[in-house]
Amino acid sequence: MNDSCDWIVDLDLSKFFDNVNQDILMILVHKVIKDPDVESLMTYKQMN
Repeated sequence: MNDSCDWIVDLDLSKFFDNVNQDILMILVHKVIKDPDVESLMTYKQMN
């Protein structure tokens, strides 16, 4: 962790996910996360 950093980016992604196709997002998430409990929580959070 001794590498130097020339710049820092600060983003707010909260609005980004309002415009993302949630079905496609969950398909992509499923390819990475193989835990059905985590996927369930994400789906639950998405609907509320």
